[in-house]
Amino acid sequence: MFSLGLFLRRLPLLRPIRRFFYTHSFTGLRKEIFGLKLANPIGAAGTSIKDGGRIMGALSDFGYGFIEVEGSRETLEYLRRGESDVPVFACIKVTCANRSEEDTISSTDRLFSTLYDFADGFVLSRDLSDPNPLLTDESFVRDLLEDIISTRLSEEIYKPLLVKVDTSMDPGLIDTLVGFCRLSGIDGIVLEGDSVAEAVDLASGIVEKTSARFPVVVSAPFRMASEASEAFSKGISLLMLKPYKGNPIPHPKDILRVLEDEYNGQEKTFE
Repeated sequence: MFSLGLFLRRLPLLRPIRRFFYTHSFTGLRKEIFGLKLANPIGAAGTSIKDGGRIMGALSDFGYGFIEVEGSRETLEYLRRGESDVPVFACIKVTCANRSEEDTISSTDRLFSTLYDFADGFVLSRDLSDPNPLLTDESFVRDLLEDIISTRLSEEIYKPLLVKVDTSMDPGLIDTLVGFCRLSGIDGIVLEGDSVAEAVDLASGIVEKTSARFPVVVSAPFRMASEASEAFSKGISLLMLKPYKGNPIPHPKDILRVLEDEYNGQEKTFE
């Protein structure tokens, strides 16, 4: 089927033009984390693969420092083509789908192994649309993470593995997950929410409890540069801009410009 977007994506001059208008390069915002070199600490959250990677390929031109994709077998075509010029994190959602605990862990592990050679990092997330209480059971979560960590140890190349929690989750479970992740070798936590203020507040609490020694990423519908600046001032490592109420993911250029101005005026770093 003909796709106008995919056709335009293939025009040889389109990407240089798009990069000229949208890409924002500033050495003061460069960041190295999880063993990855990022042009800046602003990423695009939870984007689905469409038209053979057309949307994801375009996002890599809009100035993001990294991209999170919905990890699935459909992402393989895009990841294999390697069209993104920035690091790509594959988000694998854990869902029971009326399966047993063993089958759920096994299917998650297979998908993780399938995507491992092609993504730059991984985010493991509970599927919030699955009401199965097993997904909030502490022993199951431990078994799942231990299995994924064991699989990663068998790979030749080490790639970062993050765990995503949602602001709607029980605070006690979040604290338990953070504690387990720190001790088990998970590289960081992604805190996701539909309220920027709530997500940043909970994330800053994790930063404080861990003495800023455990990377915390916030995925929320950031729209204003002041929100991003406040988040970084509280020790949050990275931000992911996510869509909200049907609105598209915003371009990060305006936010990056303000952060650049702050860096120039206050010698601010994002460590």
